[in-house]
Parts: sequence; structure tokens; C-alpha cells
Amino acid sequence: MDVETARKAMDKLLSKSSSNFISFYGGEPFLNFDLMKDAVEYGGQNNLDIKYTTITNGTIMNADIKEFVHTNLFALQFSLDGPKEINDIQRFGSVESVHDRVVESLGLLKTGAYPLSIKCILTKKSVNNLNAIIEHLSSLGVGSIAFAEASLLSEDSELHMSDSEYERCITELSQILVRNLDQLASGDDVPVLGPIFDILRSLTTMTRKINCCSAGREYLAVTADGDVYPCHGFVGIDDFKMGNVRDEDFPEATYYTIRNIFNDLNVDTSNECSSCWARYLCGGGCEFYSYV
Repeated sequence: MDVETARKAMDKLLSKSSSNFISFYGGEPFLNFDLMKDAVEYGGQNNLDIKYTTITNGTIMNADIKEFVHTNLFALQFSLDGPKEINDIQRFGSVESVHDRVVESLGLLKTGAYPLSIKCILTKKSVNNLNAIIEHLSSLGVGSIAFAEASLLSEDSELHMSDSEYERCITELSQILVRNLDQLASGDDVPVLGPIFDILRSLTTMTRKINCCSAGREYLAVTADGDVYPCHGFVGIDDFKMGNVRDEDFPEATYYTIRNIFNDLNVDTSNECSSCWARYLCGGGCEFYSYV
């Protein structure tokens, strides 16, 4: 993304009268560090109230990035899939060990006042090692660990989980989540494992979750060339393209039509969800996955 596109997105999608949120998302966002710095500076020049966050693979780190993170970020999430022998099979590149570089970057950034978390992608190569993965990630001093399976892969992919492997993964992960909840209830200093955090937040604040997330309503994805979609999952699906921030008339009718579609989606209007006892804890699941 170039500076002009980023600034047009901020001009047309952010509000001067309320709080805003920008997540720098990639690829690896710090490959475009100059753009990140310009966005923060531009937001300040325009008196926009913005909280910034990013998801990084942690392989790019220097003194300037460390200072930027300490000064400007509200939260930071690292991609790490487990111990070295698991992570580096799934994530590799020009560094000798992606795992070791990420752990080094985590150590440099743990002194900040922002929450650090880890996003762990589960695949066929890691599905039988959940306990070892969680034990290792929990030792790195982050506040929370989120999990997601590598989805929408072709069946001949070496990372694709079979139905039986996926079922076993969910069963084991459920058992681990129960153990994590017991540890938290006992006051142990352990990272919160998703999705327990969202459920605990709903229960303790006595709020109903009628949507899984704010995709298409409060959350939007802007591609490098300025196309706008309800979330990063929908990027490239023409039916969900809401326009382009470079267009003079953006946002126009298509943008509002698609937003209204997502505004009308909730667990009470869904035939599948409306009779489920857990609907207000779940929120109906990911709209993108439901669509595909």
C-alpha cells in the first residue's frame, strides 16, 4: 500500500467525532514500516482518536520498530505455531530459525505497557502436539494465546487436517481450555487461551453477543490498492467489494448496501442460531466461514 491510499482510507472511513481503530495487517506489516509511521503521523495531524495494533511474524525488528511499538501501539500479536521443531516446519524463510527470531523479538518488546498475544495456527503437522504447543507458548510471557486451524486448504495439502484429525483436535483443545479455566479460577498466572476470553467477558459483564464480530459494520478491510471489503476474509470476492477509497464518489450505494446486509445479520435472525442455548456466547460464528 502507498501513502496516498492509506491517507484516503483514513479520510473516508475514520470519524473525527469518535474513537477509531487501525490494525496493520499483511503479509508482514513491518515490511512497509514507512507507511505505518506515516499513518500514525497523519492521524495525529488530523486530530483523529486512533488506537493502533498489528499482527507480525516477528522476524523484522530493530531499534526504530521497537520505539514505534512502545510509543504508538495499543496491542501487538505475534504469529507463532509452537516449539521450534513445529513452528519452523510451517514457517520458514531467509532466517536460520523463524521461531528463535520471534522469541528474540518477544523478549525485546515485553517491557512495553501494551498487551502481547500469540496467534497459533493448527495444522496436520501440529494437531497431535497440542499440549506441548500450549506449554511452550505459555512460557513466553504473553497475556493470551489464540488458536485457529489452517482452513480452506485443498485436501492434498500437507497441512490439511482430515475430519477425524480435526475432531480429535477440537476434543483435546476443549480439555485444555477447561484446564486453563480452572487455573485462572485458582488465581494462577497463566495466559488466557481463546476462546475462553470472549466467553468470560460476556459472562462477567452480563452482555449478549449477537454477532461474532463487527465485520462489515464497524470493521472493514482495505487492500493495498484501496479496495474495501467487510473483512480480510472476503478480500477478492467480487460480490463483497464495497468500492475503492481512491474513487471520488466513495462511499456510494454499493458500500451502504453491503453494510446493511451485515447490519441485519445476527443470531436472532438466523434460523440455525435462534434456538441454540449458546447463541449469545457464540455470536453465530464467522460470517466469512459461514458464507464459504
